[in-house]
Amino acid sequence: KYRYTDLLSLFDANPQVLKAGDFYDYDYSLSISKFFINQFFTLSALQGTNYDPVVADLCRTEFPNVINYSLPETQESLVESWRTFLPLNRVAFKNNVNAVKSYAQTGMIVTFEDASPLMYAGVDKREDYIGVSATVGDGLLFSATPRNVTAADSKYEYGSSQDRLSVVSTPVGLFYISQQQGKIFSFGNSLQEISATNMKWWFEEFLPYKLIEDFPNFPHIDNPVAGIGCSVGYDSGNSILYFSKKDYYLKPEYKGKVEYVSGDQFTVALRGSGNTETKINIQLGDSRIFEDASWTVSYDPKVKQWISFHDWHPNLYLSGRNKHYTTKAGGIWEHNAGCNDYCNFYNIQYPFEVGVPFPTGQNVTTVRSVEYLLECFRRDSDFCVDQYHVLDYNFDQAVIFNSEQVSGYLNLNIFPKNNIVLAQDFPKVNTSSVDILVSKEEQRYRFNQFWDITNDRGEFPQGAGYPPTGPLVPGTTTLLGNYTQEQIWNTQANGYIQTLNPNNLNYNKPQLQRKKFRHYNNFVKLSKKNPQDANMIFRILNTKNQVSTR
Repeated sequence: KYRYTDLLSLFDANPQVLKAGDFYDYDYSLSISKFFINQFFTLSALQGTNYDPVVADLCRTEFPNVINYSLPETQESLVESWRTFLPLNRVAFKNNVNAVKSYAQTGMIVTFEDASPLMYAGVDKREDYIGVSATVGDGLLFSATPRNVTAADSKYEYGSSQDRLSVVSTPVGLFYISQQQGKIFSFGNSLQEISATNMKWWFEEFLPYKLIEDFPNFPHIDNPVAGIGCSVGYDSGNSILYFSKKDYYLKPEYKGKVEYVSGDQFTVALRGSGNTETKINIQLGDSRIFEDASWTVSYDPKVKQWISFHDWHPNLYLSGRNKHYTTKAGGIWEHNAGCNDYCNFYNIQYPFEVGVPFPTGQNVTTVRSVEYLLECFRRDSDFCVDQYHVLDYNFDQAVIFNSEQVSGYLNLNIFPKNNIVLAQDFPKVNTSSVDILVSKEEQRYRFNQFWDITNDRGEFPQGAGYPPTGPLVPGTTTLLGNYTQEQIWNTQANGYIQTLNPNNLNYNKPQLQRKKFRHYNNFVKLSKKNPQDANMIFRILNTKNQVSTR
């Protein structure tokens, strides 16, 4: 191209030339002196002869505290700018980035593993006094100075977030979980700790991972599919938030006997006959070794209150326009969709439970009866509109308790309407429960056949008899001996499933020892084992109390 300048002959479509044979010529533009990279681009160089692309592909470097961002997208652009990442379009932070979520119109919030979140305002449109609008900001994501959303010192790590799936941006604000702190936050105009509303101490105890206490080097964290992790889902149709944790707790009898291998594999050392040790392989979540510490709890942002615990613990949330989905057991499941399949999650039936306190202030009262208003319906499966009221549909069991007393499990039986003689057989004391009668009039259910069956409140020493006798502790009026007291409930590692402690119960107490419930604050827990086909609407609970003064 530097020597041949005869353009007429160069572009002449001569048939004799076109039919001529092939020949080879040296292209001067490809000479080493003319090569673009070596001569005109000083920031790059050719790979050496020892470069192996297969080996180089294994050399990866991770920068968890760096965000790479693309060029801003514009409507008039002919190319998709959001696919273009320039080498200098990157920003580094002091802490590892957890998630980036949109905020307001063009802003965003960045959450970190060990630091408070930062907020970027983005661009803003303003109007002057004559109505002329102007855009403030240049549209570059990280060009503006970020603003801390909290004034707390960095050592508190207040507002940090460790799980990428635990941050969700919804029409009612941004919500996320701080797993290590045991807190749940929302961000609208300011950062709010919503877990502090009636649930502060529960979250601080049961939100941090239990598995990490025994296996601090377990790698599959923030992975609710193959390991443990926290996640958040939003049901747009009902405006309800769901916060979930998937976790496991090593049973106390296996402490120090289980070792982590790889993936989800563990080995446990078992003692056999002759004091021989045998190691067996188990998977994470094996019910023989681990206790499920997973939970799901719902929150209503409309009233800013926690609603309920749920027995479904998903792997992932898949929220849609007005639908709510989760993944579990190799499938995708739709929630809050039917009206005749209650408390059945992932093809497993769970009970429906309601717990209600009934405080009496500073007045000590004795509880005479418990009454609640309950309506139960079965609806058509097509539109969930047509329904009928199920006659005498009720809870199966009840438990009344306070900080000192407990009724045991009360099996609820509707009063026999056409057989008064049969009613004289109640209450029936069983080995692990008491069958009692429930009267029902105009959707009001009432029962009063209950008493305290606490085995031993530790008032007298073991074997002291009544009236108690025996030597005293020197210098006191306390009887010498061993005093027995047990907790009322046994709470599982998930923090919300409770069963009565059998060591604290004595269903065969003599009638003269059946005390009334006398306290400042009593509770009642109602349970239905299989409510799958009926919608139980629990409206209100009343108790008949009698002032008990001393």
